[in-house]
Amino acid sequence: PEIPGNEILALEHAADGTLWIGTTGGISRHVQGRTERFSFGETLPRKIVSDFLIDPDGTVWFATHSGLGKYDGRTFVMFTAKEGLPSNGVSSVLRADDGILWLGTWHGLVRFKGESYTLLEPFEGLSRHDLGFLHQARDGTIWFGTQVYGAGRYDGTEFSRLGVENGLLSDHIFDIAETSDGALWFATPQGLSKFNGTTVVNYTEKDGLLSRWVMDIHVDSDDVLWCATLLGVSRFDPKGFTRFTNRDGLRNHEGETAGVFAVEPDPDGGHLIGTGWG
Repeated sequence: PEIPGNEILALEHAADGTLWIGTTGGISRHVQGRTERFSFGETLPRKIVSDFLIDPDGTVWFATHSGLGKYDGRTFVMFTAKEGLPSNGVSSVLRADDGILWLGTWHGLVRFKGESYTLLEPFEGLSRHDLGFLHQARDGTIWFGTQVYGAGRYDGTEFSRLGVENGLLSDHIFDIAETSDGALWFATPQGLSKFNGTTVVNYTEKDGLLSRWVMDIHVDSDDVLWCATLLGVSRFDPKGFTRFTNRDGLRNHEGETAGVFAVEPDPDGGHLIGTGWG
């Protein structure tokens, strides 16, 4: 009862150890051994929460299907189309190194500076599509996933894209992650793609990936990839893939393998796995 929805879409730890849990029914937080509903989530017209950003000062930003939320520890503020957003549907949020807030919305890429919003359309028609995960690479460039245009890249001056014509498995990008060597990894509905800056290498079920539908990627401190898929978790290291499925305890309410949507490291050295059933 402390978690308002069983479908867990986002997990994020704050510096004080608080775990924020985004679901299809609102928000919970786990702090000092207790899990509690975060009350503002009950007031959202559309309670789906897909991403969190936690600033160094502890301010929490929420990407929701009802707008962008901001919580400073005392008060909660929502930014919606009434305040100038191109859409109330916000899928992802990123704080760049220069302090600018970037939003992936249902109507394109948004740059939020101070109190002003700028809708960017680097590719014709992009503003009509949902943007997925945002990532700032080690070299400072901003990457974003799209539904139909592949991965977009912004170097501060110009936009470019990486798509199936460059070797990616799909132009639908769910998530972007980066290993310490600067290689970028893309989660797609056709498998896992790795881009080293010049070439693309792909991984599918034939290589040991549990499911071609990869929804989320977490890279741990040893550069091991933890991939959330619709059939469980695939762990990838230089030796190959290891699978975690219903045989290891990942089940939904009917005993079948639960689809996994989020992976987050736990302070005790394990991993939290957000599934379609808790």
